[in-house]
Amino acid sequence: MIPQHETQRMKRQQALAVGRIDTTSTLTDTLISIVNAIRDQGAPEDTLEHLTQALTGLNQTRRALAAASRSLYRHSEEQP
Repeated sequence: MIPQHETQRMKRQQALAVGRIDTTSTLTDTLISIVNAIRDQGAPEDTLEHLTQALTGLNQTRRALAAASRSLYRHSEEQP
């Protein structure tokens, strides 16, 4: 059995990690907004294609970060 102080330390570390993931997610949202603004200003077709690909990747990243945050949060809440 893991000592209580060790369990509490692990929960604090996981809470910190959730916060870092959420911060990264916020930064990703900012990047998405910036790329959308650039794309909306108009650009040559090949540039628009690259920006659209970038947005696709950023949106996938945002979803993955959200899933990771939820998963880690749930895991930390399940610990005694």
